[in-house]
Amino acid sequence: MCTFRGVLRSYFELTVMNRRLQALIIIVPAFYGLFIGGWFFVIITTPQDPDTKMMAVCYVRGNSDFGANNFIDNDDSTITDITTGLMWSQTDNGEGLTWEDALAWIQQKNNENFFGYNDWWLSTIKELYSLINSDGQTGISAADGIPYLDTNHFDFEYGDTSTGERFIDAQHWSSTEYVSTTMDGNRTVFGVNFADERIMGYPRDTGSLW
Repeated sequence: MCTFRGVLRSYFELTVMNRRLQALIIIVPAFYGLFIGGWFFVIITTPQDPDTKMMAVCYVRGNSDFGANNFIDNDDSTITDITTGLMWSQTDNGEGLTWEDALAWIQQKNNENFFGYNDWWLSTIKELYSLINSDGQTGISAADGIPYLDTNHFDFEYGDTSTGERFIDAQHWSSTEYVSTTMDGNRTVFGVNFADERIMGYPRDTGSLW
């Protein structure tokens, strides 16, 4: 679970956040992209006939570097992304928590003036997804995996397989709740997995993430 702060939050949500929302719609199932004649094509999966395997194409043009992270190490255990105006903690909390405990943990850190600040919040799914580095690689184990997170600026650990976790158990809570319920009627919160680049919904009241 990463915490962050940022004085430009409203600007981020109106501009970069809007772009990230579009990215969520495109990327959650699966995506591929290519440049053709100055246009960037994003191919997404849709319900399809198993024989034809036809897919839809979304296209965009313009600044292909839009939304690229520009991290600055503040030398105080925080990282600022100049692109979004958000400041992040360099490390997560270090253990799995329920969603309610995650919210309480951040409130506790604000009370402690964490790294000299008291206005941290639990990131939204769009804010958290802005950290995704798509140069990562899932692999079949931690030994041949590459995190989907800039490890030059952020600490990262794979799941501890010696305790029964999968190596890809590196999910992080967001503050974004699903508008309905999911499996077995569970209230659900979105999270990001920096081990395999997935965005998923997790049971709000029974799940335990970082």
